[in-house]
Amino acid sequence: MKKPHIGILHYSALPVIGGVENVIADHTRLLTQAGYPVTILTGRGGDSPALRGAQIVTLPELDSAYPENLDIAQSLDRGIVPENFRTLQRQIENQLSETISSLDLLIVHNVLNYHFNLPLTAALDHLGSQHIVPMVAWCHDISRYVNPRSGEPQRFGFPWDLLRTYQPNVCYVAVSSRRKEWLAEIFDRSPDHIRVIPNGVAPETLLALSNMGQHIVQAFRLLDADLMLLMPVRVTRAKNIECALQVTAALKRAGIAPKLVVT
Repeated sequence: MKKPHIGILHYSALPVIGGVENVIADHTRLLTQAGYPVTILTGRGGDSPALRGAQIVTLPELDSAYPENLDIAQSLDRGIVPENFRTLQRQIENQLSETISSLDLLIVHNVLNYHFNLPLTAALDHLGSQHIVPMVAWCHDISRYVNPRSGEPQRFGFPWDLLRTYQPNVCYVAVSSRRKEWLAEIFDRSPDHIRVIPNGVAPETLLALSNMGQHIVQAFRLLDADLMLLMPVRVTRAKNIECALQVTAALKRAGIAPKLVVT
């Protein structure tokens, strides 16, 4: 059975350094390993080995640092929606429509709820209303200009209201329960409309484990422990391993599930 074709969209991708860029790389790795075809749509980057296996579509207009977008952002900061806003929006729509029409799902990271490229936000809002492809809005952050908790002056009207408008045909995902609560307040919707999927951790990558290291961790189920104690010593009387055993036993009596590793 053919698996759905997944699109992932963001302003930039690795090797551009950023938290969202790294999450996208993890999503790409897991999806491609599971046999899903993946297309990454980005304004900058994409030529990283971490994205191997995915098709990369680079459209400079998606970049938050695209020169025309920076000019538009300066006008918006002055409270002016410049004439070229709609022009750039339509340009982005035309470029995106053909690519996303071949997808089965489009995951949009941050763009629908952040202000770094509002012509892109407006383009996705319009394309979403045409039901070209199901969309997932993956919300890592929320624009300070539509989040009353940020302490920043709030901005209203077009295009800012796009960031606080709930789209019924979009599946919203927040990376934490707090983000979910804030987003629900901004949308004036029940939190039940938003799913929470925290950023995952690959222990073998985080801990830089070798193949042998991964084998040991799995064989002794070390990651199941609440607390891991490590004694990198030779087994001799002088090393007082008995004390480590006593500490481990005391932790167990306290309701903690420790593991003592002597190596």
